[in-house]
Amino acid sequence: MTKLPLLSHTLRKFFMLTHPDLMGSHPHEKTVNEASIQTFNEFLSSIKSASADKWPPAQGVRLDFYLKPGTKLPGAADPVEGDALHKVTLKLRTNGGICKGMVEETMSNFFQTIGIPSQFRWDRAYWPIKAVETRKEPEPEEETA
Repeated sequence: MTKLPLLSHTLRKFFMLTHPDLMGSHPHEKTVNEASIQTFNEFLSSIKSASADKWPPAQGVRLDFYLKPGTKLPGAADPVEGDALHKVTLKLRTNGGICKGMVEETMSNFFQTIGIPSQFRWDRAYWPIKAVETRKEPEPEEETA
């Protein structure tokens, strides 16, 4: 059985497609990627800073990224011609509670859209909260006569 790559490895591939220094003669797109990468990192930091008594806050972010020139998206006939760039959008949200699966599914779908491995496993730094145990229903009190 093959182990899934860690998120940190998948993120490296993602940053190799979106790093602002790769935007060459596209100053607007470079600025957009800088801001989106910063916001994305802040979003991920909120997951890392979660604790047993503090879930990541309820938040939603829409992040636009431009992919480096020559990137071929899955399903596209050809890469964009010349120095043109693909624009892609990642919409992430947390609900202030247990939402690890929701965030993972959104990120996996996005990674698949841009042609990098879509399945990953979370690094230990993410979601440091242990799984919440299912709470048992309180035992009914016995009636006294």
